[in-house]
Amino acid sequence: MQELIGDYITIEEYYMRQSVKKAISMEQIEENSMTSSMVDDVFFVVRKSVRRALSSTSVDGICAILNHAISVLQEDFATVLHEKLKGNSYVVYTIDLSQAYYSMIGTSAPVDMDLYDKNRKAFLANLNDADVSVDYLRTLAENLERETDATLPEILDLEKEKIRSTLAELSQAAHAFRVVVDSGISQLHAAILKPRIKPLVDAFNSVNHDITEEEYAVYETTDPFVENFVFNIQTLLGLFETSLTKNNFEHLVKYVATEVAEQLEKCVVKQKYSRLGGLQVDKEIRSRLLHYLSSITGWSIRDKFARIIQIVTILNVDSLNEFLDLWNPASGISLSWRITPSEARLILALRTDFRSDEIKRLKL
Repeated sequence: MQELIGDYITIEEYYMRQSVKKAISMEQIEENSMTSSMVDDVFFVVRKSVRRALSSTSVDGICAILNHAISVLQEDFATVLHEKLKGNSYVVYTIDLSQAYYSMIGTSAPVDMDLYDKNRKAFLANLNDADVSVDYLRTLAENLERETDATLPEILDLEKEKIRSTLAELSQAAHAFRVVVDSGISQLHAAILKPRIKPLVDAFNSVNHDITEEEYAVYETTDPFVENFVFNIQTLLGLFETSLTKNNFEHLVKYVATEVAEQLEKCVVKQKYSRLGGLQVDKEIRSRLLHYLSSITGWSIRDKFARIIQIVTILNVDSLNEFLDLWNPASGISLSWRITPSEARLILALRTDFRSDEIKRLKL
């Protein structure tokens, strides 16, 4: 019997690997599909093999096929997805709309828009394949545990634990697909979004924040920066919102939020601020920009804005005494400051109504 199980394991592994390779080679992406055919076909093959092993009622056979399934998913499928994303020319040779426009009017090298669109769809579909695989793995492990209990109710506790331990390893194989997702999102952000974010943030430098009451009133009716900025970020993200899974889109927003916060901080500390200018920048970043980014994602991105929020909080204080109350509150309950004392002094020095000698005398 043991020899028969050994032969079965060899045949089943061969079938599973060859079928997965065939599913990968026959990849198709339907017009309105967010994923490729690979992900459903690969998991169909794996489920079929594992369930066939389960029907053998051999604990050693079941665990052996589960281990082969883990190997196939990690080494064959996840690796292929990673290579497809890495080699896709959509992020290697990305173009913007201006390049496409100049190509159409014949003033630059032609751009093959059909190929560009095909590569874009393939990249996003494979990125979604990796995300969906995480859910499929979790569901597969949960279903197999229930089926094991139903199919093999009389096996020893030690044998049950052996199967459960192998199923836990199957669930942990999801890490390989999470790595693929993070790598792909990082590529997408670096090639497509990051180069477009800096010029949008740099527009902040063209807005005066050392303002009078009259100028502040004008800003109240005609926002000088953040409304246009939010619109442009919304437009950029809108290119991907309907093409990515919810998890992948939220992951992308996290990358964008991190980049926006870092670039904004560099701009904010280059300006000078009146009392009303401090109020204006606080409203721009905390009330409008952070509110928008939080509204479109389930991720808690406030942590990404922690430093810039603390900077504009300092810029928005009425007086140095109010700042001291924030920095060293009498209640003893203080903010978890990400700003150092020396940085706090530099930020306070951006306020045109605070005297430098008084800032230096602050006990921080």
